[in-house]
Amino acid sequence: MTGLVLKLSPKERVLINGAVIENGDRRSRLAIMNPEANILRLRDALHPEDAKNPGKTSLVSFATGCSRGESKPDEVYLSWVRQIEEIRQVSVTVTVGLVYGRRAGYWNPHSEFKS
Repeated sequence: MTGLVLKLSPKERVLINGAVIENGDRRSRLAIMNPEANILRLRDALHPEDAKNPGKTSLVSFATGCSRGESKPDEVYLSWVRQIEEIRQVSVTVTVGLVYGRRAGYWNPHSEFKS
């Protein structure tokens, strides 16, 4: 067998090109021969309600965009990279602000900002 091989447990679900497929009562093995297929094992999926920070939120949007097949993978990837870059910029800005605020004496971890 060549290609991706999925070993599924009984009643396990997998998302293939936007279609949810549920396995039967026994273990089974699927060979995916098409390299362009969008596949997500649902037990490994990050669900939107579990995305509690910006990084996980962007990962959910990336996985959703890829699994639905509505956009080309390259377009979804570029959108995801833009989201990660925005998160990185905000993170750097906040970190730099905290470091310089501490050095200038404006930040005290035990009280409000000094004026």
